[in-house]
Amino acid sequence: MLHKIRMAISAADGINPLSGNVQAGLILYGRQVKQYDSASSRPQSAQSVSKLPVIIGASYDRIDNLVHLKMKIVPANHMNGHHLLRSGKQHFISRWGHSGMLEQNICAKRFIFYRNRALIDIVRTATAWINRTFHGIGRRYLQLYFDEFCFRHHFKHRPQEAFNQLASFCICFSSNRDLSLKAA
Repeated sequence: MLHKIRMAISAADGINPLSGNVQAGLILYGRQVKQYDSASSRPQSAQSVSKLPVIIGASYDRIDNLVHLKMKIVPANHMNGHHLLRSGKQHFISRWGHSGMLEQNICAKRFIFYRNRALIDIVRTATAWINRTFHGIGRRYLQLYFDEFCFRHHFKHRPQEAFNQLASFCICFSSNRDLSLKAA
């Protein structure tokens, strides 16, 4: 049941693009895990399971209050090492940004958070929530949990509105089987 609710949240998330003044940047989610050769108990080559690249985007109103938040996993074909390619920026804008959003609004290297301390707090809160609540999530379902976190963050001070919106998402999602989950 919770999986279906998360899928409804994710499907509905694609309908509401970031608008207004948008700032976005690349973060690396997770931690570096070395793989060991079972025979020698030595780390294998420099190849290790890498952190997942994620774009965190936020739209702000005229007085710089956070209005909307999105955290989206970046497909591997849009990355060059730890650098977001131009195609990755275009992919993010076309799926989750507004038509006037510029590529310059997205930082291609690891996001420079000292420019926006609120976003680093949001990233830390999201990571702590996922690890505390679910003890870590694999890549397969991580996007659903990012979308849930963003939904919770958006409605954290308006629980009744959140419930109404969630009920609306679930009804819409269950009545329209063709509504697809926009996978990253």
